[in-house]
Amino acid sequence: MTDQNAPDTGGCALSVEGVSVSFGGRRVVDNVALSVRDGEVLTLVGPSGCGKSTLTRLIAGLTAHEAGRVLLGGRDVSGVPVEERRIGVVFQEPALFGHLRVADNVGFGVRGLSRTERAARVAEMLDVVGLAGFERRHPHELSGGEQQRVALARTLAPRPGVILLDEPFANLDEVLREGLRREVAGILRASGTAAVLVTHDRSEALSLGDTVAVMREGRIVQCGTPAQVYGEPVDRFVASFMDDAAFVPAPGGGHLVARPHHIGLQHGGADRIERTEFLGARTRHAVRRADGSVVVAEVDGPGSFRIGDHCTVSVDASHLHRID
Repeated sequence: MTDQNAPDTGGCALSVEGVSVSFGGRRVVDNVALSVRDGEVLTLVGPSGCGKSTLTRLIAGLTAHEAGRVLLGGRDVSGVPVEERRIGVVFQEPALFGHLRVADNVGFGVRGLSRTERAARVAEMLDVVGLAGFERRHPHELSGGEQQRVALARTLAPRPGVILLDEPFANLDEVLREGLRREVAGILRASGTAAVLVTHDRSEALSLGDTVAVMREGRIVQCGTPAQVYGEPVDRFVASFMDDAAFVPAPGGGHLVARPHHIGLQHGGADRIERTEFLGARTRHAVRRADGSVVVAEVDGPGSFRIGDHCTVSVDASHLHRID
């Protein structure tokens, strides 16, 4: 789903119109509509079990839907076989062919080209993913991140209209995951291929997506730019899922959403520091207020508060977003 304030990136690469699917009498994907422009990266984020992966498989043609339709470049592909959809899919596991060298893995999807054309395309894709010179290696000789980059090169080689990435970094350690997702973001933008990246990691969704779609119980509950989804959540679920949030009663009804950086702390008072989390440049403190509620405040550096310290919470309400 695109947003009127997002930059215009051209035509529509993917459109999902009112699709639904049920398993065992339970609606897993419920009347979902979204679209992805050419060259756009849409991140689909939500808690485990909300229907993200099912929606991905539905778009790819791996799962049948009972209502709605899927269009690629304006063409309805709802009844088109998987292999004819021009959709590339990258899963958690790279699923490379262990007996084939890197070059042969990447070239597997472009076997219809001449030998010269195939070799040129493989070389181009390995250069794009930063693995030029790895052509003769086998998958077991690569790191997890390198294997995932080979999988991405193999997916890009046939020039798909859309790439679907289903939790592609989930099986990597944190340091490798952070580095690889920056690389993948650059690769996708360099290729100009529209992409849907599925994740349960909110920071990943915000940092990688041109557009962020938040999913809950089979439905898209909000879709917009990362700044809009984070700063202007439509309800308490989105507000709480995308980051810690406190809800301050608003004049005239409803509540204001206060993020940790909106909340200030002063020494002394009836509130009490209950937990601290040092993040390097900043520190987050969970504060038990006098009324029993808990809020999270974020301060620069290590701060001067320790667990058990008494404090007073203040809220900068000048930039807070209002929800019902």
